[in-house]
Amino acid sequence: MTSPLFDKIIDVVIGKEGYWTNDASDPGGLTIWGICYRDWPDKVLAMKPMSKEDALAYAKQFYYDHYWLPLNAEQLDDKTALLVLDGAVNQGVKLMADWVRGLGELITFDKILAWRMCRYVEVIENNPKLAQYAFPWMQRLKEVYRWNG
Repeated sequence: MTSPLFDKIIDVVIGKEGYWTNDASDPGGLTIWGICYRDWPDKVLAMKPMSKEDALAYAKQFYYDHYWLPLNAEQLDDKTALLVLDGAVNQGVKLMADWVRGLGELITFDKILAWRMCRYVEVIENNPKLAQYAFPWMQRLKEVYRWNG
């Protein structure tokens, strides 16, 4: 079971991730619907034998339970909730949850957007091999920024 706001947003986020990737340059390793083996090996191994549709349903429930609820995203406006959930999926749920908690009532779409851009720069500075992802990451943010629900 999920929520109407989550259901409205999750397809946008999962659409950015795609079904199955195993890019040797990606530190996450094998990734199914954005869930990477490095962070969630048991979840990825559970999804691996599933059909595409079953793995998608599994991933959506996983994101609701392990990302949406800990982020308290239901309390945010639609666009900020999308930006926060997308950031958690792409940049790490713990990192995003810590940032959201730190902002508290001062959270805004613009603050999260700026933080995510700065975080991408920091990641590339720490690992220049990831610079190949700079353009796709910025495209991702642009698409979230332009989303109108």
